[in-house]
Amino acid sequence: MINPADLKPYPQNAKIHSQVQIAKLANIIKKLGFDCPVVCTPDMEIVKGHARQEAAILAGCKEIPVIVRQGLSEEEIRLLRLSDNKVAESPYDAEMLRLELTDLLGMDVDMLLTGFDPDEIDDLLKEVEPPKDFEEVDENKMKQSLDVTCPKCGYRFSQGAKGHEQ
Repeated sequence: MINPADLKPYPQNAKIHSQVQIAKLANIIKKLGFDCPVVCTPDMEIVKGHARQEAAILAGCKEIPVIVRQGLSEEEIRLLRLSDNKVAESPYDAEMLRLELTDLLGMDVDMLLTGFDPDEIDDLLKEVEPPKDFEEVDENKMKQSLDVTCPKCGYRFSQGAKGHEQ
C-alpha cells in the first residue's frame, strides 16, 4: 500500500484521460472503493494505472494498492504500458448492456457509478424502433384458413388454423 502522491507518472504516457473521466473514477472510488492496483517500476514510475492514481488523489486516498514489477527491461515496461489499454479496448454487447442497465434502474443505486452519463444511459435504454416496413401480426388472420395451390402439379388444399391441413 503506497500513497498515490508518491507515484511518478510516466512523462510519455500515450493514453489520454480527461478531467471528466478522472472525476467519474474518483467518485466511483469514493463510493465503491479502490480495488485495482496500480503497477509501477521499483523507482515508483507508473506502468499501468495513471488514471487510477490521479483519481485516487482526487478522491483523497492516502494509500492505494500497488504492484511493484521487478526485473523488467525498459522495452518490456514500455510494451506493458501500451498493451494495458489497447488490449482492454472492446465493444459492449448492446443487448446485455441494456439488460444490465435496466436491472440496475430497478434497484436503489446511483446510476452514475456505472461510468455512463445520464444521456448515454437514456440512449442505451431507448426501445429499438421496428423497421419502417414492419407490420404487426394480426391474430385473426393467423386463425383463418388459407387455400393453397401447388405451382407444379396444381394440387389444391386448405391450410387451416394452427397449420393443420383440411
